[in-house]
Amino acid sequence: MKFIKDEDIKAAFVTMLNKLIFSCDMILKPFMQGLRNIDEKAYLKKITEIEERIEKNENQRNVLMELMSKGLLNPGLFTKQNTELLSEFARLATEKKHISYAVSGNASKIDETQRLIRFCSRNRMALKFNDNVFEDFVDEIVVNSREEIVFKMKCGLSLKERLVD
Repeated sequence: MKFIKDEDIKAAFVTMLNKLIFSCDMILKPFMQGLRNIDEKAYLKKITEIEERIEKNENQRNVLMELMSKGLLNPGLFTKQNTELLSEFARLATEKKHISYAVSGNASKIDETQRLIRFCSRNRMALKFNDNVFEDFVDEIVVNSREEIVFKMKCGLSLKERLVD
């Protein structure tokens, strides 16, 4: 396995940052508008619907338990119905969790994008690597090849940059 020099990654970051500073109006501002246009009301409505279905599921399980305790239900049928209801409950809970993460994740992406836009609007082209700027905006680095890396930004953008030797 071959390595990539730290200086090459730093140079690629400076290049990528300068591209962002130069094209802030063409890249970051439309990205921010797209994040704002995500309809959180629809997500919240979906969460409410899921919560109603979960409550209905719980009521059905309670009725099932009551029928079983009174001896009005075959144990095999009880087990089958209860398993189906528990399975549906687990699916609904997972779906609700994913939607909740999407809504809260979108808010943090908007905040991070605003920070990046403010930084790019106030600064001139970067001449050298700055650790603080890197840590403020980059979440992770993915090495695609010895010639290309991807900076995954905290705002949700993934930006490719060529490595120059």
